[in-house]
Amino acid sequence: MIRSLGPGRDQSSKFLVINELVFIFIFKLANTIAAYRLANVTYHGQKTHEKKVLAYLDRAQKAEFTQQQLGDVCRALLNLEAFKLLRSYTALGRRRFPDDPHFCFFEAEGYIALGPYRCPMWKVQPLLDKARELAARLPPDDAQKALLEAIEHRQRMIGGANPLGGPQAMGMLEEMFQMLGDEAGEFEDEDEDEFVYDEEF
Repeated sequence: MIRSLGPGRDQSSKFLVINELVFIFIFKLANTIAAYRLANVTYHGQKTHEKKVLAYLDRAQKAEFTQQQLGDVCRALLNLEAFKLLRSYTALGRRRFPDDPHFCFFEAEGYIALGPYRCPMWKVQPLLDKARELAARLPPDDAQKALLEAIEHRQRMIGGANPLGGPQAMGMLEEMFQMLGDEAGEFEDEDEDEFVYDEEF
């Protein structure tokens, strides 16, 4: 419900109320546009609307979001593929609500969505591990179960895409170096004799 501003309210209070109403509208519009994107619905002026919504959300990061609103914004930004802004909001969510696993998960999702050649797996694995740790502390219900299953699915996917990103990575590297140990020692003497460092370069 919108309450009327009495004569005793100053202009700054009026501005804050108007700003809040605009934010609520933009917040709902962002979710609507994201839903259109997911459903492959297009219309004239869609790109312009998306740019305006993203520009406002970029300026609105100091707003007093509820935990649910912040999560919904992150989900909308992920669906709109606004990954840089998504990372800003997930960082905001992790600071304000450090016990909520969704912000770590959304940030990981944003990186994964970049594709196998651009995804920084060294960042994704710790984010998914943290999300799983926090999700395990949530009350056991269907929502917790669904989140844990989603996290596990992403971890399996990342592990399959990156053989050196799993928990056995260091052990694998040690075995590889041990196998090459003797041969590497043989080459060391030859390299020391043949390689000359030119200080002019």
